Amino acid sequence: MANMWRLGVHRSAAFSILNKFKLALVFAGKPLMDSGPPYEQVLHLIKLRNALVHYEPEWITNISEIDSEEVTVSKFEERLMGKFPLNPLVGEENPFFPDRCLGYGCAKWALTNSVRFADEFFSRMGLSPTYGHVRSRLKTE
Repeated sequence: MANMWRLGVHRSAAFSILNKFKLALVFAGKPLMDSGPPYEQVLHLIKLRNALVHYEPEWITNISEIDSEEVTVSKFEERLMGKFPLNPLVGEENPFFPDRCLGYGCAKWALTNSVRFADEFFSRMGLSPTYGHVRSRLKTE
């Protein structure tokens, strides 16, 4: 990677965060992480993070007022439903995202899968995690 930077490729080049992890593995001659858990979980997490940080309101119809049939399912409901317990503080009539999605279950899922992904990356690189000194504080219970 240092040679790449010496060649003029900027450290913050426009690669997605997951592609930066892939590049590090390629440069180190290690096997890629590009499918399956924890990669896919972190991909969903990054999309969720981006939606929150770069929020653009959209109209989501959950129930038809005429015949109570489901009309539209949000993209996050399709991706995330069943991955963690929903926020118990809101009703079923609330939209999945952000109301029912965001809560303790989502936060626990996000932390657990982030750490699994990072652990897998460091393992493939043959390195000790840089967060080893705080691992005991990365608890969700």
